[in-house]
Amino acid sequence: MPFKNKEKAKDYSKKWRAENIESIKARRKIYFQENKKACYERHKNWIENNKEHVNDYYKKWSRKNMLNAKKNKSCVLCGYKEFPQILEFHHLDPKEKLRCVKPAKSGMLKEEMDKCDLLCPNCHALFHYKERTKQ
Repeated sequence: MPFKNKEKAKDYSKKWRAENIESIKARRKIYFQENKKACYERHKNWIENNKEHVNDYYKKWSRKNMLNAKKNKSCVLCGYKEFPQILEFHHLDPKEKLRCVKPAKSGMLKEEMDKCDLLCPNCHALFHYKERTKQ
């Protein structure tokens, strides 16, 4: 039954979806199972056509995760914790380093952060200076 008032139509649609969420999920699941290849192809094309949007999403996601990882933490060497967002990730074993820990599209960000200690910029620079001058 068509509604003349768009707001009523919108409200009715919302209410109907809320009442029938399980049947909607079941139908979507069946559709996906029957059309898996087409769904993957459509998703792949969407990502290809929206690279900027996808990259922005992953950067925001990884930046948020990095800030959460630094929250309520302090520098391992000097204990600095006034502004945790400036703390830097320092790889404990440089041989295990796969990539720099910075906001970017990557599913490996969490694993890479787990291999690191948090250091304030001063301690991090001093650590690498001492490391270079030893050799």
